[in-house]
Amino acid sequence: MGRDDFEKKATYDFRLAYSVFNRGPSELKSVKISLLRLPSYEPYTRAEIKSITPDYTVEENSFKCETINFHTLSIPPKQTVNLTLHYTVEVTPQKFNVDPNKVGEYNRRDINYIKYMRESPQIESKHPEIRAAAQRAAAGEENPYRRALNIFRFVGKHVNYKKMPTRGALYALKTGEGDCAEFSRLFVALCRASGIPARLIRGYSHYDPQKNRKKPDAERHAWAEFLIPNYGWLPADPTWGRHEGRYFAEMDNDHIVSFVEGKYTLNAAGLDIIWAAGSGDPNQLDAVETISINPI
Repeated sequence: MGRDDFEKKATYDFRLAYSVFNRGPSELKSVKISLLRLPSYEPYTRAEIKSITPDYTVEENSFKCETINFHTLSIPPKQTVNLTLHYTVEVTPQKFNVDPNKVGEYNRRDINYIKYMRESPQIESKHPEIRAAAQRAAAGEENPYRRALNIFRFVGKHVNYKKMPTRGALYALKTGEGDCAEFSRLFVALCRASGIPARLIRGYSHYDPQKNRKKPDAERHAWAEFLIPNYGWLPADPTWGRHEGRYFAEMDNDHIVSFVEGKYTLNAAGLDIIWAAGSGDPNQLDAVETISINPI
């Protein structure tokens, strides 16, 4: 990866297309489909809606984030409804120059400390094996920034990349395999078990760190953030970091944020189908997502 990816802003034409297929025998009526609006996660990413089809409304969900809502759709049997969301996204690289000697103490009453030290699904930070691994990974380091760096390096060495369904931190620790979801969840779990608040980030990318080039297609990706006193939330991508030797307390211009654990969420797929009224079985719907990211 060239230096520009860590130093210059990038602007993308970003498109999400969903094909929602009714594979059942009957028509589905009065269907409401809600999708998470691509958030602006400043100062890192800014997302502006260019167009959305079909007609939609914008609402705020219980997590205080916006959803794109398609109302009263009717989907005949064996037919497909297509939803498209078109954005312009600006991504600014981030680099934090942390002086470990200036790292302060955690305020254990702070909401971010309390919230992001808790165990969460597939981030089994209280499991005895995770706690033992966190102690090994920290290698006796007391400074939380240096301790997080030791954990980052441990995850990069311990886990071998393998594309698979998400299985979580404990699975990655036990088997030593997983994709970006396992790398990120294990990093978060070990940080929490070591006394460092951390959270999962999900989004999109089209960079291939193994081949050091942009890919023609885009895909979902996962990484993390960890909290350091006097510096705030810092990014970490242990999946890509194992190739680049970077991505700790710095981030390039190719990570587009769609989800921050505990801040923006719908469900694991980012697609939430809600039934407003009418007949039909929600289990007879299939949804396929297509992602397109092109530099402007």
